[in-house]
Amino acid sequence: MSALPGVFLTKTQGAFESAMKRLLLACGFTGAVLTGTVHAQGVGDESPSSNAALLAELQVLRNRVIQLEAKVGPEQDMREALARLQARVEATDQNGMNVFWKDGLRVEGDGVVLKFGGRIQNDYTFGSGDSTFDDNYGELEDATEFRRARLYFSGKAHDKVEWKAQYDFAGGDADFKDVFMRFLEVPFLADVTVGQQKEPFSLEEQTSSNHITFLERALPNALVPGRSTGIQSSRTFGDKRGTISVGAFKTGTDSFGDASGDGDNAATARVTYTPIHEDEGRRVVHVGGSYSRRGVDDYKVEVRPEIHDMQKVLKTGTLDASNVKLMGLEAAWVEGPFSLQAEAIRSEVDLDAGGSPQFDGSYVQASYFLTGEHRPYKQSTGAFDRVSPLDPYIGKDATGFGAVELAARYSMIDLNDESITAGELDNWTMGVNWYLSRNTRIMLDYIHFDIDGDSDPTINGDGDAVTLRFQTDF
Repeated sequence: MSALPGVFLTKTQGAFESAMKRLLLACGFTGAVLTGTVHAQGVGDESPSSNAALLAELQVLRNRVIQLEAKVGPEQDMREALARLQARVEATDQNGMNVFWKDGLRVEGDGVVLKFGGRIQNDYTFGSGDSTFDDNYGELEDATEFRRARLYFSGKAHDKVEWKAQYDFAGGDADFKDVFMRFLEVPFLADVTVGQQKEPFSLEEQTSSNHITFLERALPNALVPGRSTGIQSSRTFGDKRGTISVGAFKTGTDSFGDASGDGDNAATARVTYTPIHEDEGRRVVHVGGSYSRRGVDDYKVEVRPEIHDMQKVLKTGTLDASNVKLMGLEAAWVEGPFSLQAEAIRSEVDLDAGGSPQFDGSYVQASYFLTGEHRPYKQSTGAFDRVSPLDPYIGKDATGFGAVELAARYSMIDLNDESITAGELDNWTMGVNWYLSRNTRIMLDYIHFDIDGDSDPTINGDGDAVTLRFQTDF
């Protein structure tokens, strides 16, 4: 029986020490504390030295707990603050409106996106013609104009419908441009657009005037239908590598989208495909074609050189015709900072008196960014998009000189066929573009043109011009 107290004391001491070790481990103690610094002394051992050691270790433990509590407190406060902030963000997403700037003023909230914007293009022209040109057309004078001065309001609701109302004030009145509604992801039809809009024809026409390479589109654009009032269905295919657009339109609409006439209708279609689209759009090959059949009462083509603020030099006159067929082929290649683009367009006119004269136009152009950018290609529209300088010259992200692009183009149009002898025009353009930011650029073009009337001496002459544009959009 005398051995039992010793055994009991030994077991009690071991249990106490084991419990203390587990507690110290939980609090982060290592080393000497776990190798025997704290020892239970037997139940009957109450020496001052052993009590003092135990009290010292307990004080260390108490200090450690205080330190841990000090850490947990701020972290818990931070977690609670983040939770409150997250709740506010979620409440704003669900019920509030977010106002911000992204290439225009935008307002978003409750599934609706609104955008307000516009563009300003102020042009200056300095030119002259030779004596033959002056005799036939009059002197080519220096001039300035606001080529485009537009404001628009657009929106999108719940990813189901879009709308846009754009007006151009250049020339002193408020002409309609894009005024339409677009229903998104309609079964079997994809996107359906109703109203005044661009007909789906030509790569350069589908590229916004904010993003074209030269001040003016090439000469064949005189054969291309622009905006008309009607209905158009558009969709992508082939993993978004291709686009197809088909529409029915009223021909001969005025500057407010209005037209009348029983047979003045058009069916227009465009198909594009990008067999190569790599390196985030820095390497692209684009091909496409367009077709339009148009009922008309009369038809005429008038062409000026690639200088908007000058007289038209080729004119077919008004032709009595029943319908017109338009055909277009297009191709483009982007290889890093280099790009190449070309189109060929034909207009075939069925005259009431018999005969089907054909008018042809074509162009080829190349450009190169000295600063390393590339022409962005937008697969959803099969057209080129906005250039973003790598080092903008202005703006909150201004870091450098902006983007510099050199460009050259040759274009021609021939209005001589069968009984029609309206002449031929050739145009050579050299250009340099300075992109100060995504939204602002300065453009400088040098143009040489040559008019050839074949056997008609009154359709003849050549000239040169320098055109300058200051452009911003928002």
